[in-house]
Amino acid sequence: MTSTLPYKATVENVSIPEQKPWPRRYSPEELNGKTCSAILPEGKILAEEYLQYMQKLGLIMKPLTLSEPVDLFLIVDDPSWRKDSAKPEVQEILKRAMESNLPIYPLSYFRLCARAIDTPTKRDAAADSLTLEEEIDEAGRLVLKLDGEDFDERISRNEHEAFDELGRQTLFKDPYVKFVADLPEEQKEQLSKLVVDGPPRIAGTRWKADAVLNSYLAAAWEPHGDSWTFVFNEEKFAMDHEHEFGLIEPVAAIRAAISAFLRKPELYFG
Repeated sequence: MTSTLPYKATVENVSIPEQKPWPRRYSPEELNGKTCSAILPEGKILAEEYLQYMQKLGLIMKPLTLSEPVDLFLIVDDPSWRKDSAKPEVQEILKRAMESNLPIYPLSYFRLCARAIDTPTKRDAAADSLTLEEEIDEAGRLVLKLDGEDFDERISRNEHEAFDELGRQTLFKDPYVKFVADLPEEQKEQLSKLVVDGPPRIAGTRWKADAVLNSYLAAAWEPHGDSWTFVFNEEKFAMDHEHEFGLIEPVAAIRAAISAFLRKPELYFG
């Protein structure tokens, strides 16, 4: 990678936070009989469809209080959640979850679990690779183009695998990913220490490597229908995601996640 790229060639050494075990993750079958409380945005209640999913899974709902012990918490996949999360009472619940190492699930997870029980997903290991065409726009930026018909056909076979493959192929062609791949070995060794296993995640946080990669992709590429343009700005990402990855700086976090992906591409999920 040439020196003309607007990225700093080094990342300052960062201290690696003390590690805690990753919160227990339950399979759909293991959710039967587990107790949970819902952290809901103000004025919202659980939709009937989610109550049906949880009943099918055998989950036992309990009131959301600090005194009521539960096995897990759930949150609503809703933009207003981000606003409510700043409230003191919600912060107390989140603090309890962190201190007790309790898992926090989005409601969409239970929908997937309920569907998995009805129609288990089968992975097609022999699936062919997705092809992305490369172009350079008038501003000298990389543009990736997708064959919409091919992708629609892949979605009809397996939606999750289609988006997983799309993300991986985008990362393989990403200029910043190539930049990280060309970093000096001593820097890559330092970055490798920032990702711990079980599952692969940023040290000292609940940020899984694939979630960091998705956050990066959302910032790095600007979509236009069936094509998207590389627009990544490292300094802007650092400002927009300040303090988001615990004690680890945003640039170090995304480079660490990218480095982990380069070692093991299958860790990425869209």
